[in-house]
Amino acid sequence: MTDIETRPVTDKKDYDDLVSALSRVGAAWARYGLGVARMSVEAGAASLEATATALDVVSQRLGKLSDEPKS
Repeated sequence: MTDIETRPVTDKKDYDDLVSALSRVGAAWARYGLGVARMSVEAGAASLEATATALDVVSQRLGKLSDEPKS
């Protein structure tokens, strides 16, 4: 494992660079999380659409049964 040198941030430029780097990392993670959330919502919507279609098919079949003449 390599040794990493750490030191306190005392210089304004170093501080600004650190804040900027952390902001970019945070924005990248936020973008990733939003992308995953989008895919999850899309998958849920597709599942709901399939369920709605199945319910419509059942409804139509029940409608045909109720419209048949009784013997």
